[in-house]
Amino acid sequence: MCSYLREIIEHGIEEAEDYYLAAEVLERVRKGHEPIHSSADIRKSLGLDN
Repeated sequence: MCSYLREIIEHGIEEAEDYYLAAEVLERVRKGHEPIHSSADIRKSLGLDN
C-alpha cells in the first residue's frame, strides 16, 4: 500500500513540475523573451519544404 501511495505522490509532483515549467516558458514567449519558430520555418531549415 505504501509503495502505491509513494508512486501516486511522486507522479503528482512530476506533473506539477511539468505544469510550472510549461507555464514559465509560456510567460517568456508572451513577453517575447523566448524564440518561437513556425513549422514552415523548421521544415525549411531541415530541407523538407519540397
